[in-house]
Amino acid sequence: MTKEKAIKFINYYFKKFGNNNIINEYSIDHNLNVYVYDITKNSNDGRYQIYIDSEPESLWHTIEDDDGNSVSLDEAVWEELRLAMIHLGLDLWKFRFLFNKRTFDAGLPFDEIDISENTKVRVFKESVESDELKWHRDRENRIVEVVESNNWFLQMDNELPKKLTKGNKYFIPEGVYHRVIKGKGDLKIKVSFK
Repeated sequence: MTKEKAIKFINYYFKKFGNNNIINEYSIDHNLNVYVYDITKNSNDGRYQIYIDSEPESLWHTIEDDDGNSVSLDEAVWEELRLAMIHLGLDLWKFRFLFNKRTFDAGLPFDEIDISENTKVRVFKESVESDELKWHRDRENRIVEVVESNNWFLQMDNELPKKLTKGNKYFIPEGVYHRVIKGKGDLKIKVSFK
């Protein structure tokens, strides 16, 4: 099955069944739209990554399972995605599920100064809102050198956040999801594109 057919089928499943199943199962009192926007293959482990978003990105209230345990929206979505994949005959162990990790093309959360063709200085102001610092991926490898940081962090996909320390360099591979976590004061970094 092609990637396009898998995306089309999963999105059809959520439109026809999955969204309503989640709403009914967890007594959600507003609309929910879940959709897959990409499937890629991870060259490191050979597993496929399913990138899936929801509108809204989070629920307006907490939800619980039949035993009264709190359930996150991504757990509820995973259960429905699992059913769609079983209908497709896909091996669940070959897939990873990435939920609401896309950056939308709004204004960038930093100021940028060109140093050379392949090097830029970026400043994330203390006034930036934490929800502007979204998960995203880039189209090229880059090395980030920290010029100024007070308790800011870098988090790579499926890793714990690492404190950004002045003078240290961090490698961010092409296509790997990552985000910056806000600290105090401004964050100033030098980014070299490879």
